[in-house]
Amino acid sequence: GFFVVYSLFDGLGDLFARAQAVPELRQLLRLEQGGQFAWAQWFGLTVLSMFSVVFLPRQFQVMVVENVRETHLRRAVWVFPLYLLLINLFVLPIALGGLLYFGSGQANAENFVLSLPLAAGQNALALFAFVGGLSAATGMVIVETVAVSIMVSNELVLPLLLRWRHLRSSEGQDLSRVLLGIRRAAILGVLVLGYVYFHLAGEAYALVSIGLISFAAVAQFAPVVLGGMYWKGGTRQGALAGLLAGFLMWAYTLMLPSIAKSGWLATDFIAQGPWGLTWLRPEHLLGLQGFDGLTHSLFWSMLVNAVAYVGVSLWRVPSGREASQALLFVDVFQRTAASSPVFWRGRANTQDLLRLCERFLGGAKARALFDGYAQRVGVRQVQALRPDARLVQFVETQLAGAVGSASARALVASVAEEETLSPDDVLRILDEASQIRAYSRALEGKWRSMEQATAELRAANEQLQS
Repeated sequence: GFFVVYSLFDGLGDLFARAQAVPELRQLLRLEQGGQFAWAQWFGLTVLSMFSVVFLPRQFQVMVVENVRETHLRRAVWVFPLYLLLINLFVLPIALGGLLYFGSGQANAENFVLSLPLAAGQNALALFAFVGGLSAATGMVIVETVAVSIMVSNELVLPLLLRWRHLRSSEGQDLSRVLLGIRRAAILGVLVLGYVYFHLAGEAYALVSIGLISFAAVAQFAPVVLGGMYWKGGTRQGALAGLLAGFLMWAYTLMLPSIAKSGWLATDFIAQGPWGLTWLRPEHLLGLQGFDGLTHSLFWSMLVNAVAYVGVSLWRVPSGREASQALLFVDVFQRTAASSPVFWRGRANTQDLLRLCERFLGGAKARALFDGYAQRVGVRQVQALRPDARLVQFVETQLAGAVGSASARALVASVAEEETLSPDDVLRILDEASQIRAYSRALEGKWRSMEQATAELRAANEQLQS
């Protein structure tokens, strides 16, 4: 950045003055589209960037899955935006410098950080930029593939394998190596699919455009996740309907046009619509004009996603499990971990739960987890643990980290007899939990008053003795 601004040009003022003198660059600086400021494109990219920070698999992996301490988020909440600001300070100057130095269309804009120093004879600087870019890209690919492989193995492969009777009946078999093999295969599959799509669409689209297409796909999780955090009326059927509708609309309005423009599909349906129906054109659906392809797809996909999620959720009555999960997520800050109610009722066996953890977590790790849990609840031996709702929840939480929440719930259900909770049962458990908290607060208040009275009596006794 400093080399481009202060070596190739005479500072930021000179760089932007030259860019203003070129009509094409002046239009880019003003973010113009058709002679007017592209409000829709600016707003769409801003919203898409906000969603990507949270919902991209690599971001979610680092911020949530690998976060071992919640207090780390207090520092990340200002360090991460500062990092984004610093790494983007020279993006615009480098882009403008490359367009001015080489001319529009004469060089690939994605390689300006390498082509500019090479053109100026700074080979060492170009090598330094190449090594830094390679390191950053490699790290991003590693984290991304690990995150996606965990999602694929936990949410797609394992639920299917658990339906296999042989896998569920082999109680003595250690399946931790099986899980590792599944994730390794998923990593290879993700890399191959990414390579295939790059060859399908990479020739017609810039790298940043391919990234924005994936960002728009990841944004489909936003209505469900945000709704689950702030709305108690969401249901499983509503979430599935919203995700399915959103991804189908994204594929039709953005994914298919990108493949068609790469030459792998006929482009007639883009210009004329399928079967000649112009109102079904993927880039101008229902005759909507004035949007670029990305903003157009983001608008329609998010709209049908949110409408399907809310509509189906309002149409279906939440089950007891859905109501309990909604209460725990929406009211998460109103309860501490110790006073949070556990919405589970049934019968279980401690040894069965321990053997289940040993199969999927390994024997040593499972026993260490149970020993730690026994110490926290004040029990000397694991065999003396009561197989209550909190132990079942603890086992399900530990298994969820290895096999995913859906598979963990199915595994626990295979060794424990769970009774179905109705919404009334959920409300009754909440009432009992609130009564327990109120009773605890009352006891705490009485204890404090007794301490104060004891201190006053002690002071009075000391005065009498003196």
